[in-house]
Amino acid sequence: MTSSIIDRDTTPLWYPAPKPFGQTRTLRSIEVGDIGYLDDSGEFHAILNIFGPYFAPNGHSFQPISINPESMMKRLEHQKRHLFTSANIIRVEDQRNEHYKFSMRRKAGRSGAIIVLPDGGQAASLRSQFYRLPEVKAYFRHNAPSWYQHANQQQNISNGSLLFVQGTHKAWTWGIAAFNSKTEVTNSQNILFSQNESNRYEYQWDRYDDVERWKTNVGPASHELAQLRPSESPRLNQCIGIIASAVHLDDDTWRTYFARNSSSPTTKKPRSSFGSFSHILTRMSSMSSIKVKGENSGGRYLESLPGNQASRRL
Repeated sequence: MTSSIIDRDTTPLWYPAPKPFGQTRTLRSIEVGDIGYLDDSGEFHAILNIFGPYFAPNGHSFQPISINPESMMKRLEHQKRHLFTSANIIRVEDQRNEHYKFSMRRKAGRSGAIIVLPDGGQAASLRSQFYRLPEVKAYFRHNAPSWYQHANQQQNISNGSLLFVQGTHKAWTWGIAAFNSKTEVTNSQNILFSQNESNRYEYQWDRYDDVERWKTNVGPASHELAQLRPSESPRLNQCIGIIASAVHLDDDTWRTYFARNSSSPTTKKPRSSFGSFSHILTRMSSMSSIKVKGENSGGRYLESLPGNQASRRL
């Protein structure tokens, strides 16, 4: 199953909860404008955001781009009880809105996934004209090498492994389930997603067929819900998917900055799979690229390349 469970440009995430960010390690959601990377488990780590100032531990500061992101943003609401499922899974009709029963079609294949948004959510993404702005082109050319320098102080990052988040899908509450099998699944499988009677924002999965095949997750986590006041609802800070582009430096720029760390400037695609279950959600084959030429390399800007999303050359 590919990332098209949400749409063809979105990479679903197995870990939607807020994560530590910046020097203060404050918990925050993935945001449009984040620069970061995916680790081996499929978890996204943001190192900075182009729309806000950031001060690295080594004293180096990253200045934000002088554009109001809201002026370039488009948003779409996900209705309550919204579902994303792979083609081999269907929802069985149930009169109770707080219950979701799913069944796999016969000959379901080797993998499949479900994402449930009981309270709905919101998608946000940058408009295409953002990438045509001269200041955006100049900003990426000037700053992309330093992003890789900063990232490599935290993690060994190859060229093309840094991602620019151009869109997010967020939810107040969510449930994710996935199955993975070494052999074709030919018998019917059922799984139930339901509301916890003691807390309307807490959900659970009940697996009552082949338990071994299913991996499940829900959010917000119990400790997040425990921090809410009795009349308070969860925040819209659970990121279930990102629309991202891989940031590639041209070969000359990569050699200039990282010759000591790499014998080859060859660019690499972001990892295509993570772990035994999260890879069912996370696939990168359709991810677009932003190809950045160094300030001394010359070349044209924003040359469209083939792909599901237009890759961009800066």
